[in-house]
Amino acid sequence: MIYAKIPDPNLMPIIYQDDYLVAVNKPPGLVCHPVGYHQGDTLLTRLRYYFGPELRLVHRLDQQTSGVILAAMRPDVMRPLQHQFEQRRTQKIYLALVSGRMLPQEGEIKLPLWLDPIPGSLIQIKGKVVEEGQSAQTDYRVLAATDAVSLLEVNLHSGRKHQIRIHLAALGFPIIGDLIYRNGGLPFLWEHYCRRPSPWGNPLCGQGLHAHRLEIRHPVYAKTLSLVASLPQDWHKFMTQAGLSC
Repeated sequence: MIYAKIPDPNLMPIIYQDDYLVAVNKPPGLVCHPVGYHQGDTLLTRLRYYFGPELRLVHRLDQQTSGVILAAMRPDVMRPLQHQFEQRRTQKIYLALVSGRMLPQEGEIKLPLWLDPIPGSLIQIKGKVVEEGQSAQTDYRVLAATDAVSLLEVNLHSGRKHQIRIHLAALGFPIIGDLIYRNGGLPFLWEHYCRRPSPWGNPLCGQGLHAHRLEIRHPVYAKTLSLVASLPQDWHKFMTQAGLSC
């Protein structure tokens, strides 16, 4: 089978490709599926344009999160891949840039989460920590830190919506560039109403959360795939300016 290549590899490079799967490095700012006002340029429509209408995204990332996304080329491999995610038989490693010096150097965050729909609000859904919420565990390890910012390696043991963003913000270390869980969502509201960057600032194109590595079992070849996405270019510039080295 001959595949059409995405014409600009710097915009969305292909990490892995065979007759059954394709994995790409999603840029920040791109929505995965058509939803709401985002009906035109999405990750799904881009990939279907190049690989055909049968392609399906196996999982998703938030709009402002970059990194590994896996897609099934054929319907018959979609369900086995989804089953691995549902049964937590995948490993998802993220990199996160957070405000402040994260202490201790490594740890487990076990805080139950609940998604709270907000009718009539611009922020239509927002997660929060509540005792009666769904169980969620996030493990982290500090890779580099200054007094102002820390670079974390994050391992998800559950896949709740906005889990990493909520957990880190709840501990007082919000993700840099997060519009909803920093400052009570004021950056999001400011940018929506004022149509310009908020006074809280964001040195990154998206937010400081990157799906760095995904390990999954190939549904046909029965081998473990380790899919690694390189960091966005603006991360390197920001980390250099912040004095982070790892």
